[in-house]
Amino acid sequence: QTGQALARSQPDDGFAVRAALCLGPATRAAAVAWLKRQPLPKATSERIAWLVAWARDGDQLAGLPPAQRWRILRSGHPRDLIRTLRAAQPDHPRLAELGAWSVDPRAGPAWKPTLRAGDVLTLGASPGPALGRILATCEDAELEGHVTGRDDLLALASRLLREPPTDTPPRV
Repeated sequence: QTGQALARSQPDDGFAVRAALCLGPATRAAAVAWLKRQPLPKATSERIAWLVAWARDGDQLAGLPPAQRWRILRSGHPRDLIRTLRAAQPDHPRLAELGAWSVDPRAGPAWKPTLRAGDVLTLGASPGPALGRILATCEDAELEGHVTGRDDLLALASRLLREPPTDTPPRV
């Protein structure tokens, strides 16, 4: 299977994709252990380990809450993930969906939440864990598409400031 996947890989797929294909049958822990013993830059080893982890089951990302999925894609290499899956499982049913996700701005490292700490502080928040929870809730709402635009986010943050803190996540 590894040989077939490597044969299906494209010339421009790069070293990380080919290495992930070779390590695909291994567990993530075994792949990471092997990568640590190789004379590779840390960034390359981390890229390969990320690809091994997420290419193992392309359905895994689809089952996650959208905000978590966007963070995972942003922390990794979604286009390389598609290349890896395409070579490993060319008929994978999620390839089109992963392709759409990979070009979405929320999957890119340049994406930043609209609302910043300073914005919430001007609403009357105090620095501390509550501020972090409000920012995280607003970011989740933005990533999941529940709110659009700065005004909606400020209104959500303002509402969250007025609510008493609980252990359950607030409804957006």
